[in-house]
Amino acid sequence: MEGLFLNNKNIKNLRVFMDSLNVRFADIGDIKDIFTWQNDELSRQMSFTTDLIEWEEHSKWYASSLSNADCCIFICYLADSGDKVCIVRFNIKKDAVFVSINLAPTMRGKGFAKPCLKKAIDFYLENNPSTKPIRAKIKSDNIVSLKSFEGVGFVYLREDDGAKYFEL
Repeated sequence: MEGLFLNNKNIKNLRVFMDSLNVRFADIGDIKDIFTWQNDELSRQMSFTTDLIEWEEHSKWYASSLSNADCCIFICYLADSGDKVCIVRFNIKKDAVFVSINLAPTMRGKGFAKPCLKKAIDFYLENNPSTKPIRAKIKSDNIVSLKSFEGVGFVYLREDDGAKYFEL
């Protein structure tokens, strides 16, 4: 999937690949999967929150996030099997919307990050028309995420305190 957006053949392959993915709003039934994914060692290393998350803390955060009008959480999943691929979260701030992604550990390395980001952003915009820019804050050493966000059109803005900032 590397170089996915560089030529017509790869764009055609992306469309086929994206047809195998769906996006939906997260619900309470996703709480355990998201908890597991967030506590995965690599997820914590690439996150700005590196500590293990306790179940009670996660449950409160998740319930609050689901009911928060300034937060949209989506699940990207395989259309044929229903297997969950990742969570994509949109946090709506005063001047921008910040997006983040966390793949299920079993789905890493399979080329899902870019198409899931693209589909989730499209889904977000369909459900939340906005003139606010969509931005991402990514750890400077999270090379895979940096490439994924750049691969769907995010443009580098700046680097500050170990984080790189991008805008769509």
